[in-house]
Amino acid sequence: MGFDDMELAEYSEPPLSTIAVDKLAIGTEAAVLALRCMRNEQPLPSGTCVLPVRLIERSSTQRRETAHHPAQILRQALNSAQS
Repeated sequence: MGFDDMELAEYSEPPLSTIAVDKLAIGTEAAVLALRCMRNEQPLPSGTCVLPVRLIERSSTQRRETAHHPAQILRQALNSAQS
């Protein structure tokens, strides 16, 4: 699982799911807060600023069929060898 939707996440093996953030919104909010503080309009807040994010689901977090899970494949191979 990645954060910031780096381009490499899409090309890794398996492609990594990631959280995409709006960098422009983060920068805008930071600039607005800084300007208000510099103009003495309001003190720098000590709380949390929550901005929307987006989940980009790729293969690294997609549900797999049980038959393709490595442990299930191993069990099937062992059962076949014992038969």
